[in-house]
Amino acid sequence: MSPILQFNKVCAQNSETKALHKFSLQVDAGQCIALLGTQETGSALPLYLSNKMTLADSGEIKLFDKNINEYAIHEIFQLRAQMPLIQGEPVFLNNIPMRNNLLLPLLYHTNLEMNEIEERLTQANQLFDIGEITNQLPALFDRTKQKKLAIARAIAMQPKILLLEQPTWNLRTADRPLLAKALKHLRHEHQTTLFLTTNDFGLASEVADVICLFDHGQIVEQGGPEEVKKAQTKHPKIWGTLEIQAL
Repeated sequence: MSPILQFNKVCAQNSETKALHKFSLQVDAGQCIALLGTQETGSALPLYLSNKMTLADSGEIKLFDKNINEYAIHEIFQLRAQMPLIQGEPVFLNNIPMRNNLLLPLLYHTNLEMNEIEERLTQANQLFDIGEITNQLPALFDRTKQKKLAIARAIAMQPKILLLEQPTWNLRTADRPLLAKALKHLRHEHQTTLFLTTNDFGLASEVADVICLFDHGQIVEQGGPEEVKKAQTKHPKIWGTLEIQAL
């Protein structure tokens, strides 16, 4: 595997004063890395830095072996189609029906025929047991279904990298195994690299090759699921804020 995304001593801060301090990490192609921490630790910042939705104050970020600051604005927009970010609270165009929200990224960013687009969306929806999508506006769908549809839409794009911020937020307990299965499917069938932040150790241990325990803008433990779990006594305050049930 070769690096697809690299952070080298990155410092950054967002408007909510969540910060990174000399953050370094390498994400290899086809790998799944989970940043394990709550929203308050700043664990989501690396995701927003990955596609320039947030800018770093210092340090270097390399994406597809190129300094991220060397990409032109139009290139960044193209890259975002290859590496969609599913935010903790999904974003939709609220003035158009949900069905159109699902279709638009595929219509705009691919050269697929409509029947191929429909087939991709159907397959992605089936991974989450989502039935037929009505022409209702996004606001009329409950948060659980919105989250499932946002992830299914990204899966249908078959991206090179999928960025997931707290993917279990708003999902019911019964939906979590479906999420793990869908992410494994995306890696196996389309060799998609997964980079996610979560406070759900069960999900992280199920899908991630590497888990990075995150606190106050820094990685405090890094390794495989069992290795990180063994170190939990060293960080009782952090582990006390996590969800540790198994899927």
